[in-house]
Amino acid sequence: MSDSPENHPAVVLPKKVLGNNAALTNTAPLNSTAQKNPNSKTPTRNAEEQLLDLLYPNQMQHVQVAPMRTNPNLLVKSVGYGAWTQSRKLIYYEYRMPEYLKPFILFHEGMHIKQFMRNPGAQPNSFRQMLGFELQTYKKTDDWIRNESRSKSFYSNNPIAAKYGQMKSESASALAATNKVFLLSAALKIGWVAKRQLNFLLKTLGHPTISTASSQMTFEQIVFQNMENAQMIPALKPGKQVYTAKDLYNQTSDPAFYEKFGY
Repeated sequence: MSDSPENHPAVVLPKKVLGNNAALTNTAPLNSTAQKNPNSKTPTRNAEEQLLDLLYPNQMQHVQVAPMRTNPNLLVKSVGYGAWTQSRKLIYYEYRMPEYLKPFILFHEGMHIKQFMRNPGAQPNSFRQMLGFELQTYKKTDDWIRNESRSKSFYSNNPIAAKYGQMKSESASALAATNKVFLLSAALKIGWVAKRQLNFLLKTLGHPTISTASSQMTFEQIVFQNMENAQMIPALKPGKQVYTAKDLYNQTSDPAFYEKFGY
């Protein structure tokens, strides 16, 4: 799904990762696709895929990392994500991101791949589940970046070595921002549930009930509203159809599909 720790959850370009791990020094430039060997039956993995393999040994060989510009989904591309995990086998990556973010982003996306592998429907089927995935992944990514024995080697070479301390700070901010959206959604839901329960009691006792449109919102609608307000998902267009979580994973190129959402 979506990932970029700077100013998260309001993702602003340009932001991207290039991991200059020593094991990658003989690969193609990290902002390009590695050349394929015509004499090899096994396609050469590009630099981002090789870094993903280093981050998750023997777990990500099936995963392809493709440029974000090749994602046909206009909803997703409207946000400016640093990366987007499309499926159990595909990650879209924004090549305009700063180099030092690459290990962080690819570790994060690898966690989404693992979530999708465990999830019966692969991608999240609701915004509630999507937010849960994001919170879990930011927690695990923050644990990883703070565990120097595991993560610091990916920041051992110039020019990104000096960014390791900054990366830890940005990771903490990203986790805090995601957690805030989650807690706000939960708190509002609890509050509105309490109002509905109070209204039931008041009605039973013959007293006037509390009138509030917000009390009619489902938890999914509350999560959607908070994620949109935090710019974690595409902005709603006035007068247009509201998209679903599944719509963000649609790979159609048909303009009519996006026009109904105002994109």
